[in-house]
Amino acid sequence: MKAYKIIKPKLGWKNPSDKLERLFNSYDNEYWYLNGTTTTQHALAMILEPDKNR
Repeated sequence: MKAYKIIKPKLGWKNPSDKLERLFNSYDNEYWYLNGTTTTQHALAMILEPDKNR
C-alpha cells in the first residue's frame, strides 16, 4: 500500500518562491518527493510520496 502526505503551504505574498523552495528541501531531507499538485478552494495542495529507495 502506498503512503501519501498532502500539505497546503501558506506562502504569503512576500518571497513565496523562497518559502516554497525551503519547504521542498525540508521534505526532501525526510525522503519525500512531489507526486503532484492541485488546488482546493483557491489554495495550493501538494501531494508528496515517500522515496521508494530509502
